[in-house]
Amino acid sequence: MNCHFRLLLNHLRKIELLQLHSLTIKMGYIENSYVSSSLISSYAQNDLVSDTLIFVGSEQYEKTQELYAKMENPDSISWNLLIAACSRNSDYNESFELFDHMRKSQVYPDKYTFVSLFNVCTKLCNLALGRSLHGLIVKTNFKICDTFVCNTVMTCMENVEASRVQLRSLMG
Repeated sequence: MNCHFRLLLNHLRKIELLQLHSLTIKMGYIENSYVSSSLISSYAQNDLVSDTLIFVGSEQYEKTQELYAKMENPDSISWNLLIAACSRNSDYNESFELFDHMRKSQVYPDKYTFVSLFNVCTKLCNLALGRSLHGLIVKTNFKICDTFVCNTVMTCMENVEASRVQLRSLMG
């Protein structure tokens, strides 16, 4: 069944994917970690990232964490989606703990991983953490530092510095 389910998911349009998702919930298959993981990956592979984040959004956030804990070999897409979900749910420490687990699992972060983490640094106004991430990119895989990542890094650094300047002016 698992092989057939994965093949089916790879050839679905958005409306069909949403219908299949509803059907898996109704039939109780959403509890199966393979099925849930396949759905999440299919959303992401079909460039439906916003729909993916809805799936792993706040109403199913704890359930999603449980499913990921059961997964044997999550790929970078799975890690990135969970890190993004933690970020959206203001669970910033968990975002970085997941990043640490991702690296220990020898799944290499990509540009989407770093964009999510730089967004967390911005929300935390943590320039040191942002600099550490930037250093990690430079040391490990500078090739992933495309325009998307570079813009996020610069936005992080600018916003954190602007917050510091504003705080200093308020303090006198």
